[in-house]
Order: sequence, then C-alpha cells, then structure tokens
Amino acid sequence: MKDSNERPLPSDVPVEDTLTISEFLHSVHHPQEDMTRATIRFGQYAFNQYRKQYGRPPYTRRINGNGPVKVYLDPIEYIFLCSTYEQWRRRQQGKEHA
Repeated sequence: MKDSNERPLPSDVPVEDTLTISEFLHSVHHPQEDMTRATIRFGQYAFNQYRKQYGRPPYTRRINGNGPVKVYLDPIEYIFLCSTYEQWRRRQQGKEHA
C-alpha cells in the first residue's frame, strides 16, 4: 500500500546511489550522542528545504519492509545536503547561544 508521502525511487536508480538522513549524518561525523535528535530535526529541515528548492518532495524507499524513508541521490544531492546541513548547524548553534 502506498503512503501519501511516498515518492518511490525510479527503478533505474540503484539503491546504492541513495542515502538517508541518518547515513548522511554519519558521513559528516555528526556527534553520535545527538544522532537521534538530529536525524529527526535535520531530516525535517532538509525535507522542507528540498521542497522549496526543487518544488517536490525527495524520493522514498522502503527499508526492511518499513514505511517509506526519504532518500537523497548520491552524489547529486549530497552537495545540497552539505550546504543545508551547514545552514542548519549555524541555526542550531545560534539557538544554543541565545
């Protein structure tokens, strides 16, 4: 059954060429103790920024039979995630010091 937020990955795109927010955060060495919170918070921020920039939600794929997980295309959208992550980190640091 298709979820309303599901935008299935095209069949011609190998799953190995995608990454989840969690995989991205691991790749940029985000602090492990903040990983759960960051996956949710940064994931929502990246989703919103993606929709603003591309006018559509990111692709999704089902992992281990679970609901749709948003995925980003590597390396094309990795650059987008890097710049979005930097923006998000600056915003988070500003909130911590306020």
